[in-house]
Parts: sequence; structure tokens; C-alpha cells
Amino acid sequence: MRNRKIRHTRSSQYLYRPTHQKAIIHQVNIDELIDENIGAIREALFELDPTDLVDVKFPVTPHIYMDLHTGWLQNLSLLKRAGRSALTYTNRLITADLTLGWDEIAFDYRYLLRVLLITRQGDLHGQLSQLKVNVVIDVDLDSYQVTLRRLSLNQSGKVTISLEGHILDKIYNLVLKALTKVCKQLIMNTIQSKASNIVQSKMDEINEKIGKNHNVVFTFVNLVEAEPVPAIVYED
Repeated sequence: MRNRKIRHTRSSQYLYRPTHQKAIIHQVNIDELIDENIGAIREALFELDPTDLVDVKFPVTPHIYMDLHTGWLQNLSLLKRAGRSALTYTNRLITADLTLGWDEIAFDYRYLLRVLLITRQGDLHGQLSQLKVNVVIDVDLDSYQVTLRRLSLNQSGKVTISLEGHILDKIYNLVLKALTKVCKQLIMNTIQSKASNIVQSKMDEINEKIGKNHNVVFTFVNLVEAEPVPAIVYED
């Protein structure tokens, strides 16, 4: 029997079905459902405020080095719906496509700046505004597999950074430019990692609740990879 490809509208996955079977696609807008439960979602995220940030060292120029340490992230629990969210069901495959976001994410670091033989240290304070995250999760009811297919972040607002301490005026803007680029990616990678861990944790809870009674275990597949922290391109 000849087969044909049916492309799933929410992912790059192809479903193969005999030509006499039609893929019946049902889609439901769940904006109202997300809005009704956003309070409970925020409560679940309270434990992430604050969230530790990784330490990082990088060159600003061949003679200027920045060391960021003891960092933390705040306001993850202020998550909101930031766009359309929907559930799609086709051929026993459920796809959740969610758009969430934050008005502002705050972060802080301690910094150590080395300029030749001069050392400066102090506090860094920053904010990212208008940050959105698009999450796409597939639940295959035949194979009992949950796939985190997409977790992409988009930041359309400003990145604001201020430094406490005595930094030479002639290198201040140069340092801020490098910090903006590095900190933005660090924040996004941290949120991406935390979100992936939350999905995995929820899957473990579901398996714990239903596995004993129904002899069903869902496997979790994470297709999301974090982007590397950008290298600083400087002029000699």
C-alpha cells in the first residue's frame, strides 16, 4: 500500500499513515486556561527567586579582563502569558504550543576588572525587559514519549547594566558593551536550563503518580540545546 507524508503543523516531525486514513487535526486555544492558572504557575516558580548564575571570565580587550562571580537572577516567578497558546491533537499526538514571558528580569553579579596592573571590583546590577519564551511540547500517546521540541527565547526590550566601583571613564563604555552581550546570553541560557529541568521534574512526578497504578511510564526527550556564550570580538 502506498503511503504519503503528513507534515505535523507544529513541528518538523513527519507522521506516516496509509493513504486511506486522513489526519484529523483538532486545535484548541488555551489562552483563557493559561490566564486562569497563571497564579498557580507563579507560586510554583517562587523557589526559583533568586536563581544562581554561573561564574564567567572573559577578555574585553587583550589587556582588559572581566571576572563575574556570585551572580543571581530575580523575577522568574513573575511569569505571564505573552502571546497565543494552543493545544493540537492529531493521530494520538498532543502538541502544546505556549508563549510566555516577563516584563523584566533583574540580575546581579560581583565583578573583578583587571586593566594591565590595575584592578577594580564592585557590584553589577542589570535588567532585561520584554523577554518572551516559546515552548513546544509533544506528547505521543502511542509511544508514551514526551518531547521538549522547542524552547526559544526572544528579548525585544532593553538590556540595562550599571556598575558600582571606580572604573576608568575611557574604558567604561567598552566594558558595558561587552557585559551586555555576555550577560544577555547567560540569562537566556539559565532560563532555558531551568525550564528544561522543570519539564523533566514534572514528567517524573507524573510517572510517579500514574506508573504504579497503570503500568505506564513516559520517557522524556529534550531536543533543546543552549547557545554558547558569545565570544567578545575586540579591536587591537
